[in-house]
Amino acid sequence: MTGKPGDSSPIVTRLVAPGEVVDQVATVLQRAWPAPVIHYSLDYCGWQFRFPGAQPTLMAATFDGDRVVGVMAAVPRRMALGARVENVCLLSFLGVDPDYRRRGIARELYRVLLPEISRRELVMMVFAKTNTAGLGLIESEPTALGFHGVSLGDYVIHGFMARGGDAPMKVEVCQDVSSLQFADAGPTMLASRPDLLQLQHYAVGEHQRIAVVRNEAGAVAGAAVVNHSRYVNQRGLEWTTIVDSFLIAPTSADALKSLLTYAATEFAEDGAPALCTVPNVSGLDPEWFRPVGLRRTATSYSGIVYSMDAEHPMLAARRTNLEIA
Repeated sequence: MTGKPGDSSPIVTRLVAPGEVVDQVATVLQRAWPAPVIHYSLDYCGWQFRFPGAQPTLMAATFDGDRVVGVMAAVPRRMALGARVENVCLLSFLGVDPDYRRRGIARELYRVLLPEISRRELVMMVFAKTNTAGLGLIESEPTALGFHGVSLGDYVIHGFMARGGDAPMKVEVCQDVSSLQFADAGPTMLASRPDLLQLQHYAVGEHQRIAVVRNEAGAVAGAAVVNHSRYVNQRGLEWTTIVDSFLIAPTSADALKSLLTYAATEFAEDGAPALCTVPNVSGLDPEWFRPVGLRRTATSYSGIVYSMDAEHPMLAARRTNLEIA
């Protein structure tokens, strides 16, 4: 495979250390995905690729000479299914420079990165927009390489607007993440179970929080990762607030409304609507959504969990509460 017409430089896909190419990777991802989309800044990509875990971020990159023109990464996460806890990887950050599309680069990235995931015997999770070519790839490429997959279903993106008034319950930034206590989420929910270093990573930085809501007795009644990120839309770069995931599912509609109100108002500018986006509402009672003010959008994602072992216990999962990335 060669580069542009008239260019004899070879196009090569190989495993790389993320830190060596993160600046070029950020550029590729910014070029690859049209608005509306998260702004893949150098800071944002660096934060994702430095995510702590039992194994480091794995990355494949496609090069035209010294230039990165395609990328895919598998970032570490820690998940539980019932009482079983396991280190897994979240396959994401796939992007191909628009000048190099229709050359099979996306498939080549899968075929370079997935054998490394297999070699490390990792369970793999992946999301793609529903009814897109990307979904076709996450269904076909792992299967072609011998992975066994189970659908985790569809995830409709929801939005929330705080409409005045105080939150019904007390919400605060979690200062001691080691105090968070996770409950068994059941036999079919693949639940996020970050360790201490991962919790600290979620909470680090000016624009990230782990928010906890407390009941009248002071006990935790829910916890969520709140992320204030730059977003690219038709107007250019703007800020958006995302409730990435509910680490501890709210115990009531009031607890849910309190967390959403906190997220929507924490970073809101004076005079601007207090909004937040909620990509994954799994584990929440749908009967709460309308009274709370949580509304569906037109965007949804589909998730799959994969293992090379067809009998792996994690393949009993049917849903997940992990952030969609």
